[in-house]
Amino acid sequence: MEQKKKKIRISVRNLVEFLLRSGDLDNRRGGVSDKDAMQAGTRAHQRIQKKMGPFYQAEVSLVFEKEYENFILRVEGRADGILEESDGFMVEEIKGVFRELEGLEEPVPVHL
Repeated sequence: MEQKKKKIRISVRNLVEFLLRSGDLDNRRGGVSDKDAMQAGTRAHQRIQKKMGPFYQAEVSLVFEKEYENFILRVEGRADGILEESDGFMVEEIKGVFRELEGLEEPVPVHL
């Protein structure tokens, strides 16, 4: 009898954060609360998404599954938007910044 392969599920975000982990374990932030930043980010996403045309789909769930010898890897995520173009599709990831841009010296790799 063939043994059922274990399925490993991970979100795109958790996978990228794991692969690009660095820095210190202290994740406290100064200034704006996470809740305020998340609410502002949601409003910004919605404003941008409403301006897109009829070939735009907002908040699209995506799944990639790859079978290996001993397990199946399932990576799940959501695209902020997908725009259908004449030569294919453009997957959009919207990023906002809730701080003064002058304070940013370089991009955060997990967001590239």
